[in-house]
Amino acid sequence: MLELVTDILSRHAHRIAGLVEAVLIILTAAGMVGLIVIWSQLESLLAPDESVALVRARIVSGLFSLCVPMAILIFLTSMRTRLALLLDEQHADQSTTRSAKYMWYLVMAFVIVIMSITANVVWSSFGDINFKQ
Repeated sequence: MLELVTDILSRHAHRIAGLVEAVLIILTAAGMVGLIVIWSQLESLLAPDESVALVRARIVSGLFSLCVPMAILIFLTSMRTRLALLLDEQHADQSTTRSAKYMWYLVMAFVIVIMSITANVVWSSFGDINFKQ
């Protein structure tokens, strides 16, 4: 059973990698769009005693924070494609290809950790804001 799963993953690794990258890019873009929507509806969302300028500064900070994983993901997508083409053209052996896959797993885990920390920081920055009930 494990050999079957490993075989399927190795045959479709390029497609799975593209899917994972696309999902992470979509999640990051959705977070950015959410912050932009909050920005556009800010006056109607905030309680009267809350500072609009302070909340806008937090939204801008959140947008810039989300730009970092988005830029990394876009860079990684092109890098992975070029690396796959290079390894294919050079007729790389199995161990080199496997090392490239493990390197991609490590980098994607790093990106997911960065995205998780960023999402937590952005979410917690809105914790003390008074919204209308």
